[in-house]
Order: sequence, then C-alpha cells, then structure tokens
Amino acid sequence: MISFFFVWVLLLLLTYFLLRISVLLIGSRLPREHLTQVMRDVPLALDDVFNVMRDLQTWQIWSFYCQDKIGLYHSEFTGPQSGLGQVWRWRGNDLSGHMEIRQEWHCMRLLLCVVWDAIPESKWDRIEFVQNGGLCRIIWQTYGDRSEDPWIRFLQYLFGPRKLNRAKHQSLDQLEEYVRSRQSGFKCNSQLDLQS
Repeated sequence: MISFFFVWVLLLLLTYFLLRISVLLIGSRLPREHLTQVMRDVPLALDDVFNVMRDLQTWQIWSFYCQDKIGLYHSEFTGPQSGLGQVWRWRGNDLSGHMEIRQEWHCMRLLLCVVWDAIPESKWDRIEFVQNGGLCRIIWQTYGDRSEDPWIRFLQYLFGPRKLNRAKHQSLDQLEEYVRSRQSGFKCNSQLDLQS
C-alpha cells in the first residue's frame, strides 16, 4: 500500500516537472512582442468619436481604465486640455500608471503610450479612424513587450490577447454609449437655447 502511494506521488511529481520544463521551453521560444487588433464600425460621426478619444479625461468614464474596472484611484492631468502631449496619471491602487498621447493626426490616428507602474513591459495603443460610408471605423491596435520570464510569457501568450481584446470591445461599447449621451445632451441644450 505504501509503495503504491509512493509510486503515485513520484509519477505526479515527474509529470509536473516535465510539464513545467515543457512550458518553460515553449515560453522561452515565444516572441517577446505582441500585437492585438480590434476593428469596429460605429454609426457615429468620425469627428465626434475622435474628439472623445483624444481627450484622456473621458477615458476614465468609458474605457477599461475606469474605476469600475481597475479600482478607485486619483487622476492627474498635465499638458494640453486634449490631444498631443496630454498625460493622464492615475494613482492609489495596484494598477497605478499613466497614459500619454504621443502622436496625433487629426481625425485619422492617435498613438498612445500606456505604462503600468507594477508592470515593467510598455504598451502602445495605435487607434485609427476611417470614414466607412455612414460609419466610423475604429481600428484599435495594441502592441508591446511580453515578460522576460518564460512562464509568465507563456501565460501572456495564452490569455493576454483574448483578455485585452475583450476589454477593448467593452470599451468601444461604452464609448459608443458615451458619445451618444453627449450628443443627446448637446441637442437638449441647443433646443433650450433656441426656446429662450
């Protein structure tokens, strides 16, 4: 009875060891960089979508960086009111970090640098805007580095893109709602101005 138990434990340990070595070998051969892309057509004016996305103060409302998703934090904004050079820093939780608009082509493209304090790998978001008939096509690419650790790199390879793309899809859903609510708010204010 004891020898059977001992053999069983030995087989489990050997299987774990071989599995761990295999994952480390695979992880060490995976690319250090990653690229994910989400594309969405939204029935909104390109200018409206672009102007919201180029204002980082709105990101804390509609994006996956909102407090509902990553916990409570304190925001600080520096640089211009919106657009090229605007920086958003959030502090006060484990996911503290900052985002900066590094490049901007009016109504065509934004390039954002995102840095999380707890994660040494940097990340870049390139967001393109294309008029597609009566729709605004948003092409949101994220690229950056994976971890040096082969085990973490393997896990990032398996789960990272799916999780990141799901977060971007949710953000684009909330962005569409946010832009629509702003548009309806402007219409209400304009009608009130006309009536007075």
